[in-house]
Amino acid sequence: MEAAVFGVLASLLSAVFFGLYPVPRRYVDFGINDYLISMTLGVLICGLALSTFSSFSILYLSGEKWILGLITGSLWALGTVLYVSSVDCSGVGRATPIKNITAAVGLALGLIVFREIQGLTWLKTVYVIIGTLLIIWAGKILGSIQGKVDISRPSCPVDLAIPRFFKEDLKTPMTAGFILALGAAVLYGFTSIPLKMLTARTESVFQFLPSVGLGALITSVLADAAFTTTHTWRKVPVKEHFLAVLGGFIWVFGLLFLSTGIKLVKLSVAWPIAMSSTVFAILYALIAKEIKFSSNKKEVLKGLSIGVFGIFLLGMSL
Repeated sequence: MEAAVFGVLASLLSAVFFGLYPVPRRYVDFGINDYLISMTLGVLICGLALSTFSSFSILYLSGEKWILGLITGSLWALGTVLYVSSVDCSGVGRATPIKNITAAVGLALGLIVFREIQGLTWLKTVYVIIGTLLIIWAGKILGSIQGKVDISRPSCPVDLAIPRFFKEDLKTPMTAGFILALGAAVLYGFTSIPLKMLTARTESVFQFLPSVGLGALITSVLADAAFTTTHTWRKVPVKEHFLAVLGGFIWVFGLLFLSTGIKLVKLSVAWPIAMSSTVFAILYALIAKEIKFSSNKKEVLKGLSIGVFGIFLLGMSL
């Protein structure tokens, strides 16, 4: 029971960090591709530092574990590219709820791929499923607060996102945003597979952090080379690079606590709890006065209440 409590707490802490790591992005002006390169560089630096100063050296990682770490970082970076692109197309309020479906993807993978359903009674299975759905619902409510004014940006990749066989009247930024956000949800969800395998096969989560950072950085650089014609990363002020690196540092701690949660409790429990990060993103926005509580009181209280109850049900499944 003690391990289960610590596992839930670790998953909650990961949700806090996952909710906060996008914050530095709000204080910089350079492009998302350049930002992602700097942020993933921060992931690599922080991962190397934590691994070096812990007693678990990356030198003891086998080739298989290095590959799993690289895949984990690559899937997350690709998911982030799609999610940010979906925000450019349909806005935060519409993109975030679709992206949050990743909680259900992680749940399904945990129950089916890793057969975690075998250790659950029918009642606990109901708790897990309903708890996950409530977290997704809470994300939808809270995401709508962030995106009450959603305007499509010129950078929306409509032609790349929508298949050619779609009717012309469906080739809109809103359709592109939906497709991209759904793709991000799937990629984020499938990140849980190599991550679960890593947590089961390594003695400490500190060991594989550098490989995850390297995979994310390589993917970010390749994505920039493939989809950007003007490369301006070197022209960005050092201060803005620093903020992006800080975002990477924060994300690493989110991954660190998520991995700990997966080690201590089931993936099908830790993953949905960690994906309740929208709750903490909204709390930050309220504290920073980016959102007025008086104008959004009903949505905030409703979303937070539903999210907390969903987390409670997931905890009850242990």
